[in-house]
Amino acid sequence: MKILDLDITVYKDVYLPSDDTFLAMDLIKILKRYKRVDIKKVLDIGAGTGVLGLYASTLFSLHELILVDISKEAVRNASYNVSRNLHLLNADRISVIRSDILKSLDKNLNLDKSLIIFNGPYLKRDESSDTLSVEEATQLISPYDKPYMIYRELVDQLIDRSVTDTYLCFIYDSIYRNELLEELDDSCIEIIYICKRYFFEGISASIFLMSSSS
Repeated sequence: MKILDLDITVYKDVYLPSDDTFLAMDLIKILKRYKRVDIKKVLDIGAGTGVLGLYASTLFSLHELILVDISKEAVRNASYNVSRNLHLLNADRISVIRSDILKSLDKNLNLDKSLIIFNGPYLKRDESSDTLSVEEATQLISPYDKPYMIYRELVDQLIDRSVTDTYLCFIYDSIYRNELLEELDDSCIEIIYICKRYFFEGISASIFLMSSSS
């Protein structure tokens, strides 16, 4: 499938780029226009096909692009899409890593002045979840009873790494917007932009600036 200039292949059981994907792309474009932005590294967590990280690397001139997913199939899929679109990407180094959020990433990896994209598994488990394959459930269903806590987990991992001056792009279920914002009401987090759209459900997207982890 064509997404703007990107040629994206979607493997079986890997999340098909959908409304939330395109909302995230709009948000990345908004961030590109934000006058204080100095992005040299992009980390796309829960990358799936890799489309969000790939898109970001067409907008910014990067030292490094890192695509991360917990799914083996998604890692294979993202790697394939990197190879298909290499001529469009503005990144000195590109890597695709299998990891549960940041857990398998090098502890010495400097994530300061980065853009971290997380279109995470933000849906709550219910009866319909039982019809999903293991791969699909991993990508769509939050491991937490409070689905927005997956984003709190990422922020806590970033704090442990003393990350600063980094932008966070989160996509999440609008039902939990107030709870998420309250959960992230830390001194190190500044809300830059929030948008909300209605598709088959309400989806919100926010940009945060992690200005200090002290």
